[in-house]
Amino acid sequence: MTKRTYQTIVCIGFMLSVIYSATAADKLPYFSGKRDPFWPVGYAPFAKKSAPKKVDKQRLTDAELRALALAQQERLKRQLELEGSISKAGKRYILINGNLVTTGDLLEIVVGGEVYKLKVKGLSSNNIQLEPLTE
Repeated sequence: MTKRTYQTIVCIGFMLSVIYSATAADKLPYFSGKRDPFWPVGYAPFAKKSAPKKVDKQRLTDAELRALALAQQERLKRQLELEGSISKAGKRYILINGNLVTTGDLLEIVVGGEVYKLKVKGLSSNNIQLEPLTE
């Protein structure tokens, strides 16, 4: 075999290997050049991520919003422990959770880790009217 024949065979072999690797790159990720040989088996960094779904925010009607606010107010009232009431000089005082409060005082109630600030709007012997404060 002459030198020229040997070079031709090597050149044809090289061209066939390039063609094979180009077609194999479509089928096998190992030959595509996109996979690092040091990645764990089954690791796919190029997996397609799904787009986040848009969530339609439901608008509450005024009646639903009022009902929700009343339910929240009742939940807050249950956290208050009315221990007694007294009237002095025409002004009513109520003992709530160990604190003496009257109309216009501010209360802070912690429910479920959230702090609610409320203003005492009105008092009676067994009831308290609260108004939420917004900051």
